[in-house]
Amino acid sequence: MALRFLSWFCPHHLYEEIEGDLIQQFQRDVKLFGERKAKRRFVWNTIRFLRPGIVLRNKFSTPLNQFDMLNHFFKMFFRVTLKNKGYSLLNTSGLAIGLTCFIFIFLWVINEVSYDEFHTDGKRIFSVQSNHAYSSGEVFTSPETPGNLSEALKDLPGVEESGRVVFRDKFLVNYKDQSYYEPAAFADSSVFRIFTFSIRSGDAVHPLTDLSSVAISQSLAVKYFGYEDPIGKTIKVNNRRDVRVTSVFKDLPKTSTIQFQLVLPYEIYGNNDQYNKEWGAWTGGNTYVKLFNDADQLEIVKRVSSQITHPKIWPRWGENVELSLYPMTAWHLYDQFENGKPAGGQITYVRIFIVIALCILLIACINFANLSTARSLSRSKEIGVRKVIGAAKGSLKLQFERAFCSPYYFTNANFF
Repeated sequence: MALRFLSWFCPHHLYEEIEGDLIQQFQRDVKLFGERKAKRRFVWNTIRFLRPGIVLRNKFSTPLNQFDMLNHFFKMFFRVTLKNKGYSLLNTSGLAIGLTCFIFIFLWVINEVSYDEFHTDGKRIFSVQSNHAYSSGEVFTSPETPGNLSEALKDLPGVEESGRVVFRDKFLVNYKDQSYYEPAAFADSSVFRIFTFSIRSGDAVHPLTDLSSVAISQSLAVKYFGYEDPIGKTIKVNNRRDVRVTSVFKDLPKTSTIQFQLVLPYEIYGNNDQYNKEWGAWTGGNTYVKLFNDADQLEIVKRVSSQITHPKIWPRWGENVELSLYPMTAWHLYDQFENGKPAGGQITYVRIFIVIALCILLIACINFANLSTARSLSRSKEIGVRKVIGAAKGSLKLQFERAFCSPYYFTNANFF
């Protein structure tokens, strides 16, 4: 037991000498004091060697730091690169171009799948889709809804908010000597409570107070008014209507399906559409709803559909209309329909580009591994010298980037 204790703390290069001295002293003590007392003295003599002068002579460092030769690696890298310019250019550029293509495609995919994620209650926001089934058997899906639909939805249990939006590509906006075409929309004030369109200044509860009001984005406010307070300023829209800025909202991100720079009250559009109040007229724009967490979507759709599909509504068209609530999470990626059912859309291109990116990365890695394997045989002398001067196996792996090499290379590189 005493010798095992000695081997535990004693440096390896001193152990044999100390062990011999202890045994020799033990034999002397047996002759002078007897075996029993000699064993006690042997244990005590062993414990006396447990002192800093002995213990601290152990080698506590790791066997070999793989990065000790890092400076030499860089020197060899530049030398080999200059010696084999064509090979180095082909091998490095192939992997670099492959990784660059993969990263750019990956960033594009992330951008596509992140649409509309900035909305706080995105999982509770839906658009109302109408499926028009004609007597010919054709089913046409449209986001257009009757103008009365939004008001009908507000009275249903489970609906927290509902609102209408009519998008317009360009409106001519005039302020003093400035005139520009801007993306615009007609909308209810409730739209700002459905979506996360932050009001930066002005009336946050009712951004559109009356028919002469308008809500504009921050970038539009800076564009026309500079650093002046835009609230209360008057602009002219389409050279015929003067409206007063009542609120300024934060610029919509590029990953927003809904895009506009200024918003006019929906009543302006509704008052100019003679069919806006009729259930059979599908000219009321897009209708959006935000449901409570425990709302029954199917029940809401059934109740509204019973009003729209009444046989007295547009009987001459011979169509049957069904409504559905389409979640915001599918607006951008699944925006195509066939026979009233989602049939893909942008998600198809996302999947195609993901496969292309993976193929590019795989080809680039295989090409790099094959070229590295082919060149490794010509550097056997270099590896031999490295092993002679003490290079560890791990450092050799790191030097030749064995993480990129094939299993065949792992097996046949042992001659190094």
